Amino acid sequence: MSYRKDAETRDRILQILCDAERKKPDPGTNVTRDKMLEILDIDEKLMDFNIHYLQGKHFITLRQSPNSPWLYAKITSRGIDEVAYQASRG
Repeated sequence: MSYRKDAETRDRILQILCDAERKKPDPGTNVTRDKMLEILDIDEKLMDFNIHYLQGKHFITLRQSPNSPWLYAKITSRGIDEVAYQASRG
C-alpha cells in the first residue's frame, strides 16, 4: 500500500465526517463504522489504519467497543480545520 493511497483515504474520511457534521451539527453527530466502510468501498484494514491515524492526530474521535475496532467516528474542530486547509490548497 502506498502513502499516497493512505493520504487519499484520510482526506476522504475527513470529508465524509465534515459533511456529516455540516448536515447536523450537534454533539450526537457520528458516522458508523459500517456506513464509513460502505461509503469508502475500500479494504477494512486500510480504513481502520487510517481512522486510527486520524484519531492519533486528534482530527477525529472514536467511540470504541471491546468487540469492534470502533463503532462511531466524529470529526473534531481540529479535523474541520484540516479539511479547510486542504481545500485552500486546491
